[in-house]
Amino acid sequence: MVFCHTPHRGSAAASAFAVSAIRAAVCEQSAFSSRDWLNLAQLSRAWQDVAEEHVWEKLDSVIPLLRLLPQDAWTACAEECMHDFTAPRLSLLRLLRPEDWTSSLRRRAGYVKDLRLSPFDLSLEDQRKIIECPINGNWFPRLRALTLRGDPSGLDVVDDNFLALFLSPSITQLTCEGMQGWPISNWKILVFSRCPRLSCLTMIDTFDLDILGGSQYGAFRPMRFFRSFLDATQSCATLTHATLMLPYSRDLVLSLAACPALKNLAWTSDPGQYLPHATSVPYPSFPSLRCLDFDYLPMWLARSIIEAGLARPMETIIVRHALCTQSEFERAVAATARCCLPDTLTVFALKKLGWSLKFAQTSIVGRRDTLAALAVFHNLESVYIGTLSIEPDWADAECWWPRLRRIYPSIRSGMLGEAGATMEKTT
Repeated sequence: MVFCHTPHRGSAAASAFAVSAIRAAVCEQSAFSSRDWLNLAQLSRAWQDVAEEHVWEKLDSVIPLLRLLPQDAWTACAEECMHDFTAPRLSLLRLLRPEDWTSSLRRRAGYVKDLRLSPFDLSLEDQRKIIECPINGNWFPRLRALTLRGDPSGLDVVDDNFLALFLSPSITQLTCEGMQGWPISNWKILVFSRCPRLSCLTMIDTFDLDILGGSQYGAFRPMRFFRSFLDATQSCATLTHATLMLPYSRDLVLSLAACPALKNLAWTSDPGQYLPHATSVPYPSFPSLRCLDFDYLPMWLARSIIEAGLARPMETIIVRHALCTQSEFERAVAATARCCLPDTLTVFALKKLGWSLKFAQTSIVGRRDTLAALAVFHNLESVYIGTLSIEPDWADAECWWPRLRRIYPSIRSGMLGEAGATMEKTT
């Protein structure tokens, strides 16, 4: 996109764009690339102020900010990492002084709302140079989302005191990626006491067995970090959403079970992980849970969590790719009917269940007498059941859920009239 110079003084366009609110509205409604924002910022000082906010609101690294330090304080370099890519890195040439934190750097840091922090950005030595002379006050007063990316090898780390500089009270979303090599810390004090508004936590880790230790048992090594981190959530009264892409661990379940405000739990496990026999979830636990979304986790775990409370105001229950027997399927349906409030549930989906992940959806049958227990959930809008049995008296099932919009049965032999595999009900 090409930008022209600001209209001549006195023209109608110049008068309109002289209003800062109009300039801000133009930027807010525009789908510009980073280069477009940079070009716009160069038109004039008036456009610079509003465009710079968009240029700096999302950073994949802290390096662009540190490049605003005096030129004699740093040099750029590139370092080969173990993951077959070259990471841009900044190296400090001297100790920092308070005057190095210029007003230009402070202003741009104040625009940042989304930031990724990685140990590949700065060496531990350079992190400590910044710790010795940090910026005065809150470095990122508008920061909302912080992503921490670890080094799976554990060779590159982020100093706790350096991390603390980024933990703004304004943060509401925290993402941790590849953290199995991250040292264990007192997360309750380091993170959760500094982020009183934190509501969404995402934890993502690799299922690469070569990185984890060469076998499925290597997956147990990083669990120490995740358990220590999730244990600290028990003190967080604002955390309502947790999204995990981690191997199953009972310790993680127990840590999450005591999280007082957790409403939404989405967990995708390792498809190739050996799944242990059923273990119980303590009662009561998950006191605020409303939405459960599991992928590659056993059906008994979903059932145990649902049974760990009574009169649950569940809104969504989704279980995909679960190893499940016919008996466990029926127990899960019964637990839902017994433990959940009838007025709140709107989505119920049990997808691709079976004895083996290689033969999913071949051995579980949703019989009418089993699913009749769900008739009490009269606000259900979407229902997905893996396989329905062939019985002549399914016609009255339409009366179970008067608000139903979608039902996705996978019919084995042309059941439910002419509906086929997906039925849509409209009003």
